[in-house]
Amino acid sequence: ALRNIFLYECKRLLWNKFFFGLLLVLLFYGWQVLGGTTILGVAHTAPFSPWSFGAYLAEMMPLLLVALLCFLSILTSDTGKRVEVLIAATPLSQAVHCRIRYTAVTVAFLVVTAVPVVYAVGFYGIIFGAIDWNTLLLPLVITVFPPFLLVMGTGLWLGRVHHRLLMALVAVVLLLAVVPVPS
Repeated sequence: ALRNIFLYECKRLLWNKFFFGLLLVLLFYGWQVLGGTTILGVAHTAPFSPWSFGAYLAEMMPLLLVALLCFLSILTSDTGKRVEVLIAATPLSQAVHCRIRYTAVTVAFLVVTAVPVVYAVGFYGIIFGAIDWNTLLLPLVITVFPPFLLVMGTGLWLGRVHHRLLMALVAVVLLLAVVPVPS
């Protein structure tokens, strides 16, 4: 039963028009950032340096965080609440069901995050050939996971109050993405 519910939640998050549209936007924006900014290098470093890769991921993070909030919104929407009624009929406790759903959101976020990462790896591989990929792991971890944890926690808290508050948080994330910060 656990596996079936988890797979159902993942399917609900990853197999819809929003997800495929998001993939297209991520690929297009990733191409723009890699081909326009990252290829020149960041802070006088090589384009394939950990610093440049981290800057690329930082440029992609607002879209990834918007996707995370949309996934949370799918779970907390009116349709999501109707699904909860059906799942409540199973012998699972509410706590187990919440862990399954939050794990599905995390998996969906990791799938979406893999798109720009794999795109960058392919870009680097084609343009620059052999690169020490291990040097890119640290920028990946420190650029992606702290914002993920912050937005996931805030989104879960706001989603419990009302699912429309998640869209207000989307606006905050996008606003923070365009606020100029010093280099």
